[in-house]
Amino acid sequence: MISPELYAKLEEKYTYERDKRLQHQPEGAKQFVKLNEESFKDLNEDRFINYDAVDANQPLRDGSKTKVLITGGGHGGLLMAVRLIQAGLDPNDIVIVDKAGGFGGTWYWNRYPGLMCDIEGYCYMPLLEETGYVPQHRYSYGYEIREHTERIARQWKIRGQFATETTYQKWDEEKRRWIVSLVQTTRPGETKPLQVEAQFVLLATGVFPIPYLPRLNGFDEMRKNVTVLHTSRWDYELTGGTQKQPDMTKLKGKVVGIVGTGATSLQLVPQLAKWAKHVYVFQRTPSFVSYRGQKETTPEDWAKVANKPGWQYDRMANFNANVSKEEVDVDLVNDGWTHSSTVSGLLGSSRTLVTPDKVGEHLKYMKTMDFEVGERVRQNMERQIDDPETAEKLKPWYYGWCKRPAFHDDYLPSFNMDHVTLVDLDGKGLDKCHSKGVVANGTDYEVDFMVFATGFLHSATSSPALGSGGPIPVLGRGDRTLEENFSAKDFNTFHGIATNGFPNLFFFGPRGTGVSGNLTSSFDIVGRQIAYVIDEGTKKSVDPDQTVLEVTEEAEQAWGDEIVKRAAWWATMKACTPGYFTSHGEGLKDLPPDEALLGARKAGFGGGANAYSLILEGYRKNGGLPGILVQG
Repeated sequence: MISPELYAKLEEKYTYERDKRLQHQPEGAKQFVKLNEESFKDLNEDRFINYDAVDANQPLRDGSKTKVLITGGGHGGLLMAVRLIQAGLDPNDIVIVDKAGGFGGTWYWNRYPGLMCDIEGYCYMPLLEETGYVPQHRYSYGYEIREHTERIARQWKIRGQFATETTYQKWDEEKRRWIVSLVQTTRPGETKPLQVEAQFVLLATGVFPIPYLPRLNGFDEMRKNVTVLHTSRWDYELTGGTQKQPDMTKLKGKVVGIVGTGATSLQLVPQLAKWAKHVYVFQRTPSFVSYRGQKETTPEDWAKVANKPGWQYDRMANFNANVSKEEVDVDLVNDGWTHSSTVSGLLGSSRTLVTPDKVGEHLKYMKTMDFEVGERVRQNMERQIDDPETAEKLKPWYYGWCKRPAFHDDYLPSFNMDHVTLVDLDGKGLDKCHSKGVVANGTDYEVDFMVFATGFLHSATSSPALGSGGPIPVLGRGDRTLEENFSAKDFNTFHGIATNGFPNLFFFGPRGTGVSGNLTSSFDIVGRQIAYVIDEGTKKSVDPDQTVLEVTEEAEQAWGDEIVKRAAWWATMKACTPGYFTSHGEGLKDLPPDEALLGARKAGFGGGANAYSLILEGYRKNGGLPGILVQG
């Protein structure tokens, strides 16, 4: 129980730590620079692509036509494709376009040592029941997840147009087609343009499409002598090892610095500590770190998990209910995520409808629950870390919904090693770089390797048409761009998957959708709905080849009202320390009433992933396509 005195003390401490970080980070998201900028070209290379193999299997040529073009080859794009195929679409009518050299999305690019998913693999790896695949561990490693995406593509004969980026797309009213401009990279520095036509375009570019680095004085000077890596573009030629066997023998005798202490760093630090002479961990804001409980999957485990038809869908829904602290009879996953139900402050919940007059009551309930969780996390750190001063610096002082919670079995014990040093920046960034390393808190740190685990641009700051180079120009009716649409005062979507003025265009939010901590679940909920809409609309058409589907303004206005109705749930975010969920503090600013209302319309569905899913299931069960105009 949290006493009134402790409640007040913790609230004061959280506010102090939040305000300190806001003061240290006045530039918000502008403190970062995108890794795709020309000056970082060598850091952003695709180190894994086989250009000859890719070029030999490209399904598109200049002038090609396809029924469905999906941008994005990760879980979101694959699930959209599979659900369309299951609805009856021929796999030869679908092409997935991705800049990468293969399927996988974020799991294609991220291959750093120790990489695994912090969501249970039995929930996270898509289509396990349909493929019959059994994950090797409870929490699946990155290489296995990537291999599984290739397995899915093989089983459903999904074709990928790789090393290719969408640069422009425009709706052609006369042809009733999207005209899509693409650029294929044939070799490093060599490209060729393509223009293709697609009846339907689906955007599945993911939530974190663009890696970034902090803006640092002296960065170029440091790179002359120090080997620099971003975790999303790991280079085993420099460190030694492979993703499956990350024996980083080239780090022996080397001093390594790593910037960032989020979910990526938690997995990487223990691996660096195995090989490097010394590791400096530069921390601006500590993570909520809890026990993971990694283990190999045994036949006995699997018999309990895959115990009936539909088991994975039910397991995903059970996970969503538990993390949203909704009433449920059993916790099937029973892990750190489902025990940390304060993340419902980030994900939404159907357990209550928060109206403006109940915000104070809502915040008190959430804070009380969170303080109890936070106290347990901090006490566990005291038990696990030998040095009291280090343990104190690793303690998080913010609400558990403000940053993605983190789970690992070996991260905290790493700080008991003599050659691992925590450098706490007390809410600030690094001071600067120099020819031999960095300066932090006024102290020089000379390093041989500098690793940046500094994250990604969050797609909620843009429209769903966000490619690796930034927003993709998508021109709908009247040459209005999708980016303009998502920035406009009349912004709305229908179910978070389509918007008026952009016929035959579908996407994944996260604006207007219910979002789970398990993004695979979110992608599948949306993928099922998009497949239904396209299939049902095509069946209703006299000439399926001329089908045009467009949501009505009335339908998206009504859905926008539903989003606003639940938007008071997100009052939790105003109390947060800066991070990518709040655009590094920019989303914490007080807004005039009209801008605040627009912000509410741009929010996610506050009722949680399961309630959102039930609405879409009800829509499909009732039949027809209310709210969508069918032509053709």
